[in-house]
Amino acid sequence: MAHEPFHLERYFAATEFSTPHLLAVSDCETRTVGALLDLEDGADERFRALGLGYTESEGGLELRTEVARTYAGLTAEGILVHATPVEAVYTTMRALVEPEDRVVVQMPAYQALRSAAALSGAEVVPWWGDPEAGWAPDVEALGDLLTHPRTRMLVVNAPHNPTGWTVDEGVMDEILSQARSAGVRVFCDEAYRGTEPGGRSAPSAVERSETAVALGLVSKGMGLPGLRTGWLASRDAAVLERIGTYK
Repeated sequence: MAHEPFHLERYFAATEFSTPHLLAVSDCETRTVGALLDLEDGADERFRALGLGYTESEGGLELRTEVARTYAGLTAEGILVHATPVEAVYTTMRALVEPEDRVVVQMPAYQALRSAAALSGAEVVPWWGDPEAGWAPDVEALGDLLTHPRTRMLVVNAPHNPTGWTVDEGVMDEILSQARSAGVRVFCDEAYRGTEPGGRSAPSAVERSETAVALGLVSKGMGLPGLRTGWLASRDAAVLERIGTYK
């Protein structure tokens, strides 16, 4: 299968573990296993007693329950755990996007958000942010991109990587409203949720839309990239079942 190299990962493969001082990393200061276990009484003993057998394919119930608590109105059934966050991006695109579909992607973007759609055979249509407006995307221009008859998905990223743009509730509601009117599903990369200044998380798309799918993970705001764990959150049980079947 022909594919575009993952340029950022190739860069890190060549430099990350051989360079004395890194100014290009994207995660918070990481924790040790000991520091993580110290956050909860009895966690060390529970960790040592943890069985290493298989869990449910959608993720262990205890983990999904705790993840669901970070979203208003979600239960464990609304969470689908993946071994890595980028796997979740890939399974979503492969399960929901068909060849010759159009996928509108907020730009600039983490490469996987566009390349996974392209690997599914979709036409990727950029929706650029305006650097003069703090990289806020042009919401007024979005309607024309979504009303194309082959548009199936809108990919947004909030808080935004790499620009730092954060979405307020009114803008997110407008984005979701336009997508709903056009019959387009929203996939929201929320990798940096919880890192916003002031300690208040950005609104999650799944708390405002019955069909949106959101990506969450432990790597960025929690400082746990070595755990690699990510998940999809949605109130649409049928779409999680479809993605889970592909996974």
